Amino acid sequence: MWYRDVLKYWSRKEAFPVLGTAVLGATLLAIGSAFAPLWVIVLGAVTLLAGSGIAFWNGIRLTRLLGERGVSAVRLERVIAAMKEGVLIYAPDFEVREINDAACAVLGVGRDVVGKKITPSLAEHRTYGLLAQVVYPSLAPLTEQISEEGWPHIVRVETKDPRRVFLTITDRILNDEGVVSGFLKIIQDETGAEEAEASRTEFVATTAHELRTPLTGIQWAFESLHTGLGDRAELLNIVDQGSELSGRALKIINSMLDMTQITEGGVMREARPVDLAGIVEEVMREARPVAQGYGVTMSFKPQESLIVSANADRIRTVITVLVENALKYNTKDGAVTIELGAEDGMAHLIVRDTGMGISEEDQKHLFEKFYRAEGAKRVDPNGAGLGLYITKSIVTAHRGRIWAESIPGRGSAFHVTLPITHNP
Repeated sequence: MWYRDVLKYWSRKEAFPVLGTAVLGATLLAIGSAFAPLWVIVLGAVTLLAGSGIAFWNGIRLTRLLGERGVSAVRLERVIAAMKEGVLIYAPDFEVREINDAACAVLGVGRDVVGKKITPSLAEHRTYGLLAQVVYPSLAPLTEQISEEGWPHIVRVETKDPRRVFLTITDRILNDEGVVSGFLKIIQDETGAEEAEASRTEFVATTAHELRTPLTGIQWAFESLHTGLGDRAELLNIVDQGSELSGRALKIINSMLDMTQITEGGVMREARPVDLAGIVEEVMREARPVAQGYGVTMSFKPQESLIVSANADRIRTVITVLVENALKYNTKDGAVTIELGAEDGMAHLIVRDTGMGISEEDQKHLFEKFYRAEGAKRVDPNGAGLGLYITKSIVTAHRGRIWAESIPGRGSAFHVTLPITHNP
């Protein structure tokens, strides 16, 4: 009923100002009726009615508003409780205000943690260690900042004792004045997914190693047969086809091994100072016979000698893939130009061709695993679609960038930038 709403309102401190107005009006009315002239009596009556009216309607409005907020709070609690992801809410002083069952399960704590203040010293605690490392990611052995600066913070956290991998999203909770009143953290346990990925990677690596040896032997056998068959054209053709197929399979196997090494973070383990111009010249030397076969001319324009800290074999792979593509997808009597210079502390390598070009739609997916542009499929239907994916992975591991610029029918330019460590 309405009177219950009013009574509830009058019992709250927010009602004190309007109650004070009503009391003041009643006092003026009492004093006026006894000692004062008529205008004081009228003023008291008006003040009393105004204060009472304000109290009456504000009481109903505020109580109903509080009731609506209460309903919203209940709904929010139900949503949080039903979420499969862990949800943790804590105050600016790191006192836990709310935690759902999913968070309790992955962090190994009970709901009795609500009201407990989480401090850095708890990182070594048997019960609260995981919780403390998630709240304070810097205490974990390994963290990876995924988001850009600002809110929300997205961080991958690898904890210890026990080892777990969490993806956390943290954002602020602001009050009506815009002041931080707490923090909300979403926690997703990725330990199982990471272990499954590691298992798949190990399987691929093991299988590729086992396949590479017999395939290499098969290719050598075909080469030996080619030498011993003399001028028997029909058999030579069969041998050449077998050699080509085994070579293609061996190339795919090597690409798979490259992928596993990149996934395991092994690219930079053998990093050393590398002269980029020297590697480009080596690749050019090896590629010239292939270029002559395609009827394509090649040129290299180094502006200066540039030294980067890199895995030389992997950077050679990057340049080789780009040059091979520039030759393969070029036009008859076309050209491949390689440029090397420095810009803002980065070595900038450009491989240009005068080939078929790449459509805007294909450019969006060029560096995705197993993706092949439509034009590339027509020229070479048997490609694996791993070359540019591996290339980008290698460049990214070296803290560099790779991108393509192309106009269909007018050729392409692939850009690679790498941090310079020494510029003689």
